[in-house]
Amino acid sequence: MSWKDSAGIWHLPSVDHFLGALCLTCLLIGTPSNLTALIYFSKKRVRDTPTLLYVTITLTDTVTCVLITPVAITMFSGRSPGMFGSFTACNMWGLLWEIQPYYSVFLVFMLTVLRTVSLVKPLIVIKTRRVLAVLIGYFAFLVIRFIVGLAANLGRYRYEAKDGYPYNHFTNPWFAQWDIIAGVVLLAFPIIPVAVSCVMSVYIVRSSVSACQEEVSSRTRGKKRNSKHRATTTILLLTIIYIVFNIPVFINYIRLA
Repeated sequence: MSWKDSAGIWHLPSVDHFLGALCLTCLLIGTPSNLTALIYFSKKRVRDTPTLLYVTITLTDTVTCVLITPVAITMFSGRSPGMFGSFTACNMWGLLWEIQPYYSVFLVFMLTVLRTVSLVKPLIVIKTRRVLAVLIGYFAFLVIRFIVGLAANLGRYRYEAKDGYPYNHFTNPWFAQWDIIAGVVLLAFPIIPVAVSCVMSVYIVRSSVSACQEEVSSRTRGKKRNSKHRATTTILLLTIIYIVFNIPVFINYIRLA
């Protein structure tokens, strides 16, 4: 039976159950898949920069899949708060959920830019320790950014049925606007270098393979052509998925602004 929340919005149980099913799909498929990838990359003997990024990406995605679980439970229980009824659990979940999209976007940004640098300047050695320091530093920046608001009592994560998950309700209008603007910038800015890196990577991969086709046998040429197609497809898919799946988050921030 449909019901109306405090904001006057009607909700259909069938829609909530569909959203809950999507969340469970992410949990049941995404969690074991990412854990498998995480174990695979963690066991690699070569501890280079790509491996570090893949480990961090799979770990972040695993946490995301697990965090979606209480939202699924909420959708199947008529949007009752569940664990979000606890002040501590609500704020801890909200903090992690807020950090996740920014860090995921940053990881894709790092992966695409470093890949392009390796293609343009193959002799440059990218030190893994420096990349690790950047990853830790950005994560710390995100944590501090959100904790400052909570510590200064400028906002609190609070569950409301109309949202379906804890949302940061700011008590200071100025800080709320600053947070929205910062969120839009942090999510939108990486799109530019990611798109540019995608174009450059595809061009370099295709050009490098075409340049050596006349110097190799037909069999080797076929292998290099297939390798070129796989590399190009991977780069394009990664960029397209990155942009498409971040559009809803970006639109949500624009709507709040």
